[in-house]
Amino acid sequence: MFRNNRAARIIFPLIIIAILVAVMEFVDFKKEEKKDVIIGKCTISIDCKTVLKNRDTLEMELKDKVPKDGVILKKTKVDLHKGDTAYDILYKVTKDKNISMESNDTAGNKYVKGIDNFYEFSCGPESGWLYQVNGKKPNKSSSDYKIKRNDVIAWKFTCKKGDVK
Repeated sequence: MFRNNRAARIIFPLIIIAILVAVMEFVDFKKEEKKDVIIGKCTISIDCKTVLKNRDTLEMELKDKVPKDGVILKKTKVDLHKGDTAYDILYKVTKDKNISMESNDTAGNKYVKGIDNFYEFSCGPESGWLYQVNGKKPNKSSSDYKIKRNDVIAWKFTCKKGDVK
């Protein structure tokens, strides 16, 4: 059918390419759509309450930056997307609430170095950030811990390893 029609021999492959491009675009769009599906809510809070009883070891320039009650972010409900980790939730909420947050990536795991100007070692040699989910400290990186619907995430700054009260 196309042997005698030069225009048809050129147009037919172009139509096939256009169809393939359209199908590929549709497939990619569907992947993105599935990834952004909200599967529920979770709760997150951020505090540095241990600093209140350890002001003597806090870096001088931070003494005026400590919230009176030690709360940086009160309990806040946020949308939970399929596959979200504890780190993903922290990243999104600090970005949305305009709270500074710095992390680094070590061997594929995110390490939270600082939140709201409170950094590892800024309140002594054992100070830094840790997280809890439903009141328990997971034994894995926050970037590996998948959050489930209704989980309660608490990011806490500790001045003495593990002391978060």
